Amino acid sequence: MRKEVWLVAAAVILGTIVIVAAVFDEPYHIDELLQVSSYSRHLHRTSYTSLVQQQPPLDPLLNALFERVVGQGDARQRALSAAFGVGSLILMGLLCLRAGLGHMAFLPVLVLAVSPTFAEYTAYARPYALPMFLMLAFAASTDVWLRDQKRTAAALSVASGLALPFSRALEPPIFLAAAILILVPKARSEWARWARSRSAIPIGTAAAGILLVSLPFAVIARHQLSRYAAEGFIQFRGLGRFATELAPILGQSIPCWPVALAALAFVLARKGPGRDPTAPWWWWALFACPLGFATLFFLSTPADQPYYPRYSFFFLPPLAFVIGLAGRRAGDLWASGGRILPVAAGVAIAVFLVSSGTDLAHNLTTTTRADWAAAARAIEQMTSADTVVLFDHVRPLGAYRTRFAGAQRYLSPTRKVRSVADLKADSEDPLQHQQVAVMLLGARPYVPGWRQHQIDAYFTLYLPAHTYRWPAGAANACLAFASRLEGTSGDALRIAAIVIMARANEFDKADEMEKELLDSADPADREAILRELDRVKAQSSSR
Repeated sequence: MRKEVWLVAAAVILGTIVIVAAVFDEPYHIDELLQVSSYSRHLHRTSYTSLVQQQPPLDPLLNALFERVVGQGDARQRALSAAFGVGSLILMGLLCLRAGLGHMAFLPVLVLAVSPTFAEYTAYARPYALPMFLMLAFAASTDVWLRDQKRTAAALSVASGLALPFSRALEPPIFLAAAILILVPKARSEWARWARSRSAIPIGTAAAGILLVSLPFAVIARHQLSRYAAEGFIQFRGLGRFATELAPILGQSIPCWPVALAALAFVLARKGPGRDPTAPWWWWALFACPLGFATLFFLSTPADQPYYPRYSFFFLPPLAFVIGLAGRRAGDLWASGGRILPVAAGVAIAVFLVSSGTDLAHNLTTTTRADWAAAARAIEQMTSADTVVLFDHVRPLGAYRTRFAGAQRYLSPTRKVRSVADLKADSEDPLQHQQVAVMLLGARPYVPGWRQHQIDAYFTLYLPAHTYRWPAGAANACLAFASRLEGTSGDALRIAAIVIMARANEFDKADEMEKELLDSADPADREAILRELDRVKAQSSSR
């Protein structure tokens, strides 16, 4: 037993090193910036910002309180997530030891430790590491309570089970519902009468979490969540998307993931000699969580709503356990004289680990996100204090376009950035006669009369060769850049030009530009343009 524990501890240490490296590796993602920007505000504003991002408030509230203790800083604001990630590694090792994996209990922890997806999203200031930690904590404490009758474990089961629905919107209630469906029949069919009453604590806790937290949150957040729901909610043609899209996306985030399926087949088809561990009850709940979420996602969202690779984060613990279980079976077969199947299983597991480690090393040595801090530094250093920077996240019309998310965190209050996504046709405009520069995210077109300054692989700052002044100069700049973008990507800038002229009370010019835009639009794009114009006018004050 001592050797098994030391192997698990070594895997945890390796995973801790990887997580710490990941904390310092990547710039903030846009979603991270939106969350951490609320930490310095009143806690009710932090909760509201979390609701806007369609998530319960536990993760941002804990981080906001943590920031009040340790102060602000990119690494410090990821520290709690990293700590929960390390905690998940420890709990995974504990669960595998208790499940009877023996000398292979370290293997699932090692799979998590070298997983690029696990490293990235445990060093991520969004609710990923916390709900995974709480799921594993609920599984471990409930298992100890049911088998060892320790009251401390019962208390931890209740605490983690009630905290889970506050940590994330959809995965926790799916996990808790699956736990109920597994524990109820198991208690009736397998456990003695004394164990049945004991199982009432985790079952009641899971039910209370769903009924008292998850369902009320769904009602509160229904307007935000409805933006992502398809018309009619359930779309059975989404099953086709499930069958065709899920596997490639898993391949992006979990290298060689079919090895885990092969390991599962090996586990199910082959019985090992002697003590023969099988998947415990909590494994089925952990596996039902991401599988249920993926099924719900593809059945209820429009066809153009992507299933992001980060959603596969919650597939990692159950797949890691299956690989560990396959390793245990292969070891038992080897000990009993088998050679071909154990060698094949060992090679497959080695390929999985090497592939994951290679991707992890690449991710830790390269930057895959736009650097908002670098973009803000460029604005501070390369533009004058009286310059207005017009920012656009270049995407097809109708797609989500972010504002300049780094303004609050990285720019001084005197600097002015106007995001195309935020422009409103207000009647008053405080920016008259100020100079104009342009920053683009996601595109780098050549525009005559503008000097390019590449900040990173994503941001480009454009400074004019001749002075452009707000508002007419800003509108002309929008039209100049729009003419260099393909498809409908430039239409948001054309609409921005209309909005800028309306803000300057140049209503006749704005109407003329709007008519010209609609007359020149492709018939297939006209409806999208009208929707965007209506949206801008609806969010504006009176014209």
